[in-house]
Amino acid sequence: MIRKTNIRAFAALLFALSLSACVGSSAPTQFYTLATTVEATASKAPVGKKLSIGVGPVTLADYLDRPQIIVRDNAYKVKLSTFDQWAGPLDTGLPTVLVGDLAALMPQDDVVMVPQPFLTALDYQVRINVSRFDIDTAGNAVTEAQWQVFDVKKNAVVATQNSVLREAAGTGTGTEAGVAALSRTLGTLSREMAKAISVAAGRPAP
Repeated sequence: MIRKTNIRAFAALLFALSLSACVGSSAPTQFYTLATTVEATASKAPVGKKLSIGVGPVTLADYLDRPQIIVRDNAYKVKLSTFDQWAGPLDTGLPTVLVGDLAALMPQDDVVMVPQPFLTALDYQVRINVSRFDIDTAGNAVTEAQWQVFDVKKNAVVATQNSVLREAAGTGTGTEAGVAALSRTLGTLSREMAKAISVAAGRPAP
């Protein structure tokens, strides 16, 4: 009886040690943030009056509502990067970068995120739906967004566009290169928006 008990205890100890080894060898979670990629242009005298531009609301496809970074295998299959996650909610991080990029492109204007309390009257509002925002296994990025520019004073939509933006991972590899590529797609998206707003306001494109 004593021998059987010792064998069971020894087996339980081995199991606990092996479990501990597995846990200890797990890869640590890496956290990533998007970043603005548009360099601020030299401040120029406003063409016409200074504009107040609101960015938002920005809605994301349901599959993006999670901390894990999405990696797409093909048109029908995506997977979650268990150990590669966003450092903060994507539904605030992504709009923040769009605001930063747009502000860099239009330094003579006020660019703010909406909705927010105590907001001054807007001239234009950009409403955005992001239907795709992911990378492939090589780190190449794709962003798909449907957006419109709304003239607040005229209460009318003055521009509508479907944007499909692709960026190669470049010299880097893996998730970090993919996040950098996703950031660059947001820079391109901001340029398209800045152009549409400028046209609506009767300005040359930035």
